[in-house]
Amino acid sequence: MKTEKSKLRYRLDTLNHVEIEIVAGRSFDRLIRVMDIDSYHDIKTDLDQSRLASMILLSEIVNIFLHEDHAEHELFDEYVTLMQQVREHPREFRRIFPIFWVFRLAGIGGLGLELRHCVITRSTKSAQFGISFAHGGLIAEEMFRTTPPDLYLSKKEIILLKLFQRGVFIEGLNHYPLSTSELSRLETLGKMYLQYLDLPVKSMAFFARMTV
Repeated sequence: MKTEKSKLRYRLDTLNHVEIEIVAGRSFDRLIRVMDIDSYHDIKTDLDQSRLASMILLSEIVNIFLHEDHAEHELFDEYVTLMQQVREHPREFRRIFPIFWVFRLAGIGGLGLELRHCVITRSTKSAQFGISFAHGGLIAEEMFRTTPPDLYLSKKEIILLKLFQRGVFIEGLNHYPLSTSELSRLETLGKMYLQYLDLPVKSMAFFARMTV
């Protein structure tokens, strides 16, 4: 986008939610109108920077799943919904934001993991399940010898991840509260998922510092 001489560039602030009108041109599309919907001023000026860190990280993760060649209406609508959650939810829930976002947005973007049954045997019952990114979902214990999982998961963690894929966040955490060790495991899972997808998230370190 060429904005050097645009009279509207001062209104295209980072992390603002705006409605724009564009006229298609032969070589470039021309921006002719910008209407502010939400500037998230309360988040940007909050002395508690954990909300701002959450906002930046969410924007970066969403951008990873966007495709420049076609509109992603469902993904954008979900982004607006998740941004509102950043605004409303208390600090104690923010550490789990990234794993929720990754599983929710990956599902919408067609990269979701199969969490209903073992991806090899299709079994829904096992004494232990693990997750395998290479195989795209759950691995039952009987397959561990030949297909070692990337991470072992408890039944509660699997239920939560399935809820996250459906967009259920606070209700799931209230019904299935996480211990400190479970929270750390899910944080690790989210980072491993992003690494497997080869999706760099530059703002993760800033988020981690602000949400300790």
